Amino acid sequence: DPEPRAWAITQAAQLFWHEGDYEGADAGYLLALKGHPDFPAALVGRGLVAMAQGRYRDAAGHFDVAQRRNPLPETAWLLGDARTLAGDLQGANEAYDQLLRQGRRTDPRTVALYLARSGRDLPEALALIEGERKGRNDLYTQDIYAYVLHRLGRQAEARTAIDAVLGVGIKDARILYHAAEIHAASGDAAGARTLVEDALRRNPHFDVGGAKGAQALLARLGGRAQATPASTENRLAAR
Repeated sequence: DPEPRAWAITQAAQLFWHEGDYEGADAGYLLALKGHPDFPAALVGRGLVAMAQGRYRDAAGHFDVAQRRNPLPETAWLLGDARTLAGDLQGANEAYDQLLRQGRRTDPRTVALYLARSGRDLPEALALIEGERKGRNDLYTQDIYAYVLHRLGRQAEARTAIDAVLGVGIKDARILYHAAEIHAASGDAAGARTLVEDALRRNPHFDVGGAKGAQALLARLGGRAQATPASTENRLAAR
C-alpha cells in the first residue's frame, strides 16, 4: 500500500529536517513522492526545505498543492508565509484568512500560536489553547500554552510551564526558541542564550517567523545571529 509507505518515509525525512540536514530531508520527501505522487505531508516537507533555501515561489507551489489535497491550518500558515516572501501579499492574506477560518473550528492550537506570534487577540489565543489543554495536553500544546502566557506578560506561569516541557528532554528547535524567549523575559539571560543557540544550531530555519525571532533574540543577548537574506528581512518587516 503506497500511502502508509509514503507516510513512514516522510516521518523518517522529518528526523533529518529537525537536525537541519535539508538535503537529506528533501531526499526522503522525494522518495515518498516517488511512490505516492502529491502526498501532502511530503509536499509540505519539500516546501519547508525550499523555504530554508530561500526558494519561496517553489515553496509556495508545494504548499499550495498540499493544501488543495489536504487542507490544514498549519499548511495554510506556511503557504501564507511563502507567498509573503515571494511578494504575493494578496495570496498570503487569503492563506492567513483560511488559517483563521478553518483553524478556529479544527485546530485551535495552531491559531493560538499564530495569534501569539502576531501579538494580536491574545485573550482569544489564551482561550483557544486552554480549550486544547482539556483534550490534547501534549508537549506541543503545553509549549504553546507557555508561549501565550509569555506574550500576555505572565512570565512566572510561562516559565513554570515551559520548564516542565524542557524537563522531558525534547529538542524541537521551535520549542527551544520559545523557551529562550521565556527565560530571557524572566531574567535568565544565560539560560536563554544557551537555549536559542541550541535551537539555531539544530535547525537554523525551523520556521520563518520563529527563526527570525531567534536570530534577533540571540543578537539582543550579545550573541552573533546567523545571516538571513536581505529579501527575507525586508519582506517580513513589511508584513
